[in-house]
Amino acid sequence: MNKLYTLLLCVSIGLAGCSEKEEAIPANTFSMKIDNRTIVFRVDSAFLTRNVRNGENGCILYGYADNNDTQLSIGFGKKGSVEEPHVYNFRSDFDSPTVVYQRIIKDYRSECTTLIGGTGGYIFSSTNCATKSFTLEVKKVDTEKQTISGTFSGTVCKRCDVRPITEGKFNVPYIVR
Repeated sequence: MNKLYTLLLCVSIGLAGCSEKEEAIPANTFSMKIDNRTIVFRVDSAFLTRNVRNGENGCILYGYADNNDTQLSIGFGKKGSVEEPHVYNFRSDFDSPTVVYQRIIKDYRSECTTLIGGTGGYIFSSTNCATKSFTLEVKKVDTEKQTISGTFSGTVCKRCDVRPITEGKFNVPYIVR
């Protein structure tokens, strides 16, 4: 009987160590999936601004892809430090993440906007959506190495044209200004 209890104890301890661990985000990563396409952005650094107003702090991530034809910027902030893990959900206050996705599109068409035979820079934003839905989670901040990492997802819109962003992730260096 003691052997059975010992065996059960060993199996339970072994299985406890098998719990699913979250995968680390590789350094210098800034990517997302939109329009059934994964876009990997070039980013030199993020900018963290302390005391933007009344003790609020902010951070902005900028990324470029497709020979600079595609750009993404994400801004977020809150009272207190942004240099700590935190979940930012879209609301009407400073704590909301704001996302702007800009892309040069040839012959752009949607239900509410059409450009035929031309090329233009189209701006989609999380603030343009009728239903505000965007979440950004800062998962790790290394204040010594000055890196910030996390995930994001939600929708960006241009009038009635709604584009979901999924599988967003970042792990980038930041500069304090």
